[in-house]
Amino acid sequence: MRCFRIIVLLFLSVVPCSGKNIVRDGIRYKITSDTTVSVAEYKNKSNASNKSVVIPSYITIRGIRYSVTSIEPLAFCGCHFIESLELPSTLETIREKSVILCSSLSTITIPSRVSDIADGAIYGNAMLNEIIVDTLNRFFDSRFDCNAIIRKKDNTLVIGCNNTTIPESVTCIAAGAFHDCSGIGYVCIPSGVEVIGDNAFEGCNNLKTVIFSNGIRKIGFSSFENCIGIESISIPDGILEIGGRAFHGCSSLINVTIPKSVEYIGDEVFSGCSSLSSVYIDPDNKAYSSYGLSNIIVDSAEKRLLQGCATSILPDDIEEIGTGAFVSCHKLEYIRLPDNVRYILDDAFHNCTGLTGIHIPNSIRDLNSCAFMNCSRLGFIDLPDNLERIWVDAFNGCKSLKEISIPDKVWFIDSRAFMNCENLEYISIPESVTAIYDYSFWGCNNLSSISILCSIPPGISKHTFSSYGTLHIKKGLLKVYKKHKYWRKFSIVDDL
Repeated sequence: MRCFRIIVLLFLSVVPCSGKNIVRDGIRYKITSDTTVSVAEYKNKSNASNKSVVIPSYITIRGIRYSVTSIEPLAFCGCHFIESLELPSTLETIREKSVILCSSLSTITIPSRVSDIADGAIYGNAMLNEIIVDTLNRFFDSRFDCNAIIRKKDNTLVIGCNNTTIPESVTCIAAGAFHDCSGIGYVCIPSGVEVIGDNAFEGCNNLKTVIFSNGIRKIGFSSFENCIGIESISIPDGILEIGGRAFHGCSSLINVTIPKSVEYIGDEVFSGCSSLSSVYIDPDNKAYSSYGLSNIIVDSAEKRLLQGCATSILPDDIEEIGTGAFVSCHKLEYIRLPDNVRYILDDAFHNCTGLTGIHIPNSIRDLNSCAFMNCSRLGFIDLPDNLERIWVDAFNGCKSLKEISIPDKVWFIDSRAFMNCENLEYISIPESVTAIYDYSFWGCNNLSSISILCSIPPGISKHTFSSYGTLHIKKGLLKVYKKHKYWRKFSIVDDL
């Protein structure tokens, strides 16, 4: 009995443990069970001579034969020299982001046993032109030689490529299906498709024409983000939902038409569409309005401006400027906000590089994060009297600002609020300010004069200012400021 135990222990000691990594022929495998392994990483990605990669169906480890049944996330990430990838006949699962950013990959074949392909498993392969699914596969097909992977049970197009023709039988385009397919110039969405998933066509930068069918009910989050070639979008009647950032960064987009059926429009749907000049919403739409020919998108119930452009006219009853409403609207030079506006949300005018002036009403109490970030031509801004808080990056990168007078009710100046305002020469700080956070005036290297009315020095750190000019304070406070660890770095004059 003792000898038997010793033999068993010796046998167990040579059996590889689950989770252990093994490298064979430039491929790292992970043991997933007593009989199976997954492809964890292709290690020869920098070898230009390896243009065709064949993954074996079986590998032998210490005399034990293992089936290759899955591909792990990022296994083939950035393998720029691979042109063709032959998957093993034993493969069952392709996990998310398994084959991505392989810039030369042109063809891939899905074996017959594959039963699970994650959304976004294969994307960002700019040269992918051919997708073949084994005809014996019971779960997926590439019907009518469409150069796509279609899940049979729900007719969802999971993965597409540059040469895909979307069949009429498809009912859904999955998340990331055509992500970064830069060879696509034209897409016709068949009448059977009801849902276009998140990021479905993101980064298809040569896509110029999209024909939507009347079957579409939902366009997902970032579904056409950074499709820089699209110039016009006419969304069909019957669509109910347009997800956030759906057309973000479509810098050639000029015209948008939205039908009466739309019930939901997410944040920043058209943000970064720097050429946008015409926005029209069907007047019968109950949820949103463009106020005739005002070239805006307004949430009618909340009176929130979701999208504006260089030609926008803002109606008097607007109460909010929404997140990213004018992002990268480079042609916008001046705008007057109505007196009813109470909120300017994050990124509202971010990167409006042509903006030279803006009227902000006294109803505003907060300037939110990145509200005017990188408005590089903004030379003067009259901050409203009722302003209380200036949030992170609010004016970061406003290189043309020369002087700033902080209103009397402001008590909070957040990190990087005026960072990199490199031509800023003068600021005045009221007594209400209690703290100025890190990097608030970092990179303001021409800042030569500061007037501060605070009897108690506001809290600052060694990273609040990057240069130290003349500090003007109230009479009688010279000793107080000279005792402060950081304020004393200035040339202090008590002449106020």
